[in-house]
Amino acid sequence: MQGSSDEPETQSTSDEPEQTPASALAATISGPDGEQPFFDKDAVANVGDVREQPDADGYELAAILSDEGTENASDALQATGAAEAPDDASITVLVDGEEATTYGVASSLADSVSAGDWDGLLLMQFEDEETAETVRTEI
Repeated sequence: MQGSSDEPETQSTSDEPEQTPASALAATISGPDGEQPFFDKDAVANVGDVREQPDADGYELAAILSDEGTENASDALQATGAAEAPDDASITVLVDGEEATTYGVASSLADSVSAGDWDGLLLMQFEDEETAETVRTEI
């Protein structure tokens, strides 16, 4: 009985807190020079509403990163080569470790990061409204 009562307490207590702070939401950036973490929900200072993309099919969700999140994301953009080659780069948003969306890096984002004047505004792109709402909820 000692083993069975100790195991659930030890395993569920130690596993759950470690997984939850790892953030249910995270994003990576991939470019010609590799892949790096881009941001997680703790780096998001503000999030907007999901809306239809005005010039394309699908939905978008605006988010503004904190100052620290913006700095870290800028560093990741540069380290992966995405700032210099946005056409060869992508951003993948993950919810609970599963891919929610992957989209290209806008040249305007790459230009802002390269110039050092990016304000942390991200326009995440989604094929469907439900996925965009899920990401918004996770933030």
